[in-house]
Amino acid sequence: MFNKLRKVLVGLITLCLSLAGIVATEAPSFALNANTFDPGWIISDSVFYDWGTMDAADIQKFLNARVATCTDDDGGPKCIKNYKEDVVGSYAIRGSLHNYSDRICADVPAATNQSAAQIIAKVAVACKINPRVLIVTLQKEQGLIGAADPTEYMYKAAMGYGCPDSAPEICGQDSNSKSRLFWQLYRAAWQLRWYGDPRGSFTYLKPGKFISMGYNPKDSCGRKSFKLKSQATANLYYYTPYVPNKAALDNLWGTGDTCSAYGNRNFWRQFWTWFGSPVAGGYLLKSSTSQTYLVNQTTSKRYLITNESMVADFEPLGPLGTVSEDYIASFIDAGELKPLVSDAAGKRYLIASGLKYEIASAAQATALGLAWVTAPLLTDVQISNFGDLTFGKSATTDETFLLNGSTRALVNNAELLKTLSAMGSTAVIQDSVLNGFTLTNPVTQLVQDSAGNRFDLQNGLKVPIGSQAVATALGHNWSAATTIDSTKLSRITSAAFLKTANGTSSYFLSGSTRHQVISSAMLSSMSKFGSTATVSSDYLAKFPSGNTISSLLKSDTKTYYINAGYKYVVTPSQATGMGLDSTKAVLCSSAQLTTVPSPILIKSSAGGPTYLVDDYLAKHPLNEADLENYTALSVIGTVPAAYISAIPSKTDPARMVNSTDGLHYFLVGAKKYRILNAATAKSISPTTFGVGADYASLPTLSTSQLSKYVLGSSTTYVTSYVKTTDASYLIENGSRREILDAASLAAYTGAPPAASAISALHFKALPLGNPIIADNSIFKTSDATNYGLFISGVYYSMTPELYNDVQNAAAWHFTKSTGKLSGASVAKLPAGVKLSNFAKNATSGYVLFGAGKQAITDIQNISSTVVTLPNVILDKIDAANNLVLTTPLVVKESNTATSTVLLTAQKARTILDNDESAKLLPLVSSGSAQVWPKYVISQIAPGTKVLAPASVFKVKESGNIYLVDGFAKALRMTAATAAAFTKAKLKEVTRADLVGYNTAGTLDWQKITCGTESYLVDGGVPLLLEAATISQWPATAKALDQKTCQKLNPTTTRVGVFIANGTAKYKVISGKLKPIRSAAEYTALLGNQTPAALVSTELIASMTKLNPTSYVVV
Repeated sequence: MFNKLRKVLVGLITLCLSLAGIVATEAPSFALNANTFDPGWIISDSVFYDWGTMDAADIQKFLNARVATCTDDDGGPKCIKNYKEDVVGSYAIRGSLHNYSDRICADVPAATNQSAAQIIAKVAVACKINPRVLIVTLQKEQGLIGAADPTEYMYKAAMGYGCPDSAPEICGQDSNSKSRLFWQLYRAAWQLRWYGDPRGSFTYLKPGKFISMGYNPKDSCGRKSFKLKSQATANLYYYTPYVPNKAALDNLWGTGDTCSAYGNRNFWRQFWTWFGSPVAGGYLLKSSTSQTYLVNQTTSKRYLITNESMVADFEPLGPLGTVSEDYIASFIDAGELKPLVSDAAGKRYLIASGLKYEIASAAQATALGLAWVTAPLLTDVQISNFGDLTFGKSATTDETFLLNGSTRALVNNAELLKTLSAMGSTAVIQDSVLNGFTLTNPVTQLVQDSAGNRFDLQNGLKVPIGSQAVATALGHNWSAATTIDSTKLSRITSAAFLKTANGTSSYFLSGSTRHQVISSAMLSSMSKFGSTATVSSDYLAKFPSGNTISSLLKSDTKTYYINAGYKYVVTPSQATGMGLDSTKAVLCSSAQLTTVPSPILIKSSAGGPTYLVDDYLAKHPLNEADLENYTALSVIGTVPAAYISAIPSKTDPARMVNSTDGLHYFLVGAKKYRILNAATAKSISPTTFGVGADYASLPTLSTSQLSKYVLGSSTTYVTSYVKTTDASYLIENGSRREILDAASLAAYTGAPPAASAISALHFKALPLGNPIIADNSIFKTSDATNYGLFISGVYYSMTPELYNDVQNAAAWHFTKSTGKLSGASVAKLPAGVKLSNFAKNATSGYVLFGAGKQAITDIQNISSTVVTLPNVILDKIDAANNLVLTTPLVVKESNTATSTVLLTAQKARTILDNDESAKLLPLVSSGSAQVWPKYVISQIAPGTKVLAPASVFKVKESGNIYLVDGFAKALRMTAATAAAFTKAKLKEVTRADLVGYNTAGTLDWQKITCGTESYLVDGGVPLLLEAATISQWPATAKALDQKTCQKLNPTTTRVGVFIANGTAKYKVISGKLKPIRSAAEYTALLGNQTPAALVSTELIASMTKLNPTSYVVV
């Protein structure tokens, strides 16, 4: 909760401090040796809690010496030697203190105009903390002690209190603005006293125990384990939870590396620099005027040391330190220190030469002349500083005795004592105490442990003696063996092998028998069974000879094949298959056999797959690509093919294993992840499980075998729903089914499983199955190379332009998914036709785009790539409008577009200009230009330019005049004929504009045919010629295209053989005009025929004239 964000770059700190006008920390006048830094004992309790080392005057004098001249006249706060503030008092800030009612510190009353020295002194006394600790912390955290021109922030965060690692920017924000230095000092000191208080939660760092601390906030930098030796040091780690690494200590006055942290290093360094050793005084203390005491800070008691030799006996609780009179006087007198002490649980120990020996009872204490009841009480931490006492040496005779309970046995052989000394240390004990132990027989060379196992002590080793016969042969009395506690005796190295000084053979001892080890490889495999004792040939001969050891060893229950430093469980039949005799296996202890690793990954010396063996009862072949996930289980052992062939085979476990802890794991590198259920496991590898759906098909490993795998997640499981950053999959029946989106998964499963704890990348070897896609989904592939619609189990690809067009189109009633699928997954889908913009069903054709579907009766005249789509698609697309169009059509890209296109005969022909477009529009089915997206229009094959039918124009290059006839022909005509069709100035076009027209035809005159009728074009208007009179008119009537005729818009005005121009009238006879001279003549000639039609002067002028003639009406 109060972890501090430390400044881990000293160089940066120095720069920042120099910018603030702070004097850099001075190095000590002596050479401080980083090798003396003990992470478990940065500061002793007696130094940390000695509040009487300095009073306010001493502190002021110290502060004055740190900065010769302050440069703080900039309106900001003063440097600390000149700093003053009003102290609001502890009661005023009680709400910000932990457990204020417990009074961790005494109250500090409010006061005005208090100097920094006065505030430090008052807080030190109130919280019973060495003011030097507070001073060093002020320097370590903000550099305040040496700052010539400190900032306001440096006082707000003076002790670094309230500066969490997670939010350093809030440091000091909640400090009292009028009493910032007091607020920081009192709260920080309160917290330092609260650490370790059993009423609180900061009790997990226990002095006397080994702890592990990180080098840096980054986990990757690692940790250091060490024994914590004082509560004061624990307090520093609660406050700053990092230990300096080697790089930080190697450069004690500078920076280390990126994993270095400096807070506790700098505290230790600074304390040494200013005040001397922070551990100069453990629990053996005195003041300048008092006697020496051992203090118990937990009980606040002190025990007087009257005999200076006791200081040596209790030396592990030192060094002897000098503390303040106030501090030493704060402890309660509890009598004189004696050699017998008690721990908190009531156990009693004899202390001598810095060692401890447990005294079992009051009676034993009495026998030793020691006071049981009044034994001084030491803390468990103090007791833990003493090593164990095994041998007692007389203070007057130099005789050494092995102490065992309440007895002592003389060790009267120097060589024997040298061997026994491995069991423990020797203390000089006063004869009055030593003689209180009951004297037993001297220690013999033949010893036995608490269980009765005999050993012969030889040259610093203990040789196991398995039978009385061998002991007798060696000259020992079997029943007179000295009994030594098993724990102590185990400290003497056992000899598992014997050899002679000049011999080349080694012999393994099994029970009372020696077995020659015939190969150096086998001897190497057994090397951790124990040491080798070099003995005489005569000594060796005293042990009966047994079978030689080649490659078989056994325990009480199993036989093992040993090869290249590894052991493998072997059955008699397997041994026989390898040409070995299992009856000749040599017995070893279980402890010895555990030193030979037993691989559970094996392969044949003849090659082939690697197997995972399940308790050697079954073997599982492993996929070669998965081997990296098994290597944390063991090395891969190599065995003969005959060995492997004898183990029954099972299937590849696909990285899944059972554990003896009842859980089931999926292995990923050096991590293990819990599998959700058996159904998930079977979905990953159905071949592993066969018909069954439980875990019985998986190998079962012990928690020890799986111990090298870190649990990948304590909250999530391996499930069938796996993801990468780009895709997600459902594992089913041994395949990966890529999932388009969450809606698709929900539609498929109903209740989707939780996402797996591991990435889909771990299943990339599984074959890809059909993707999971919700019906009616439009989506694209992850590489944006394919776009399509999935409906009714079929995938219809589409162009990216159509995909983008319909994304926000309300007319398309499909789900526009934001999910993506890989191209490989899409390839698994049944494919329909490509979803084109030009489509049809059995009854109609359509152009498809974002606005919907546009009905076209003759869609085949639009495009050659019309696809037939099922109604299940077309029915989900709204009609773009209520029109049903027929070609030709005029379209444009937008309502504001000036360019238009004529669609006809599967061509998109650009209309020459807006004038031509306007003339064309009445000729198309809608009578208006349709707005279609550009990408749709661009899919239609481009044609040549187009003019409106019935347009008359002149070619710029030749001067020829043409009439546009439909969309494919232009009829050449004379200027006179052209004048019959238009009075307007002729439009000029280029030859290039006519590329799409057949210009071979001519229009000789203005007589035309539209459908079944013939017309005389005059003044741009087609006049209907009576059938009986057509032949009387000049030239042959030219049949024109229906669109040309439609545009010319023929009238129903009938023309016979009589025409009029003004008052003149004429009769057409065989292509010539016969003027009629009078009204009477006209009347006489007309009879019942069609009256004269009015025609233009140009028409009259264009026809040949006959001489006038009189007619007689008969």
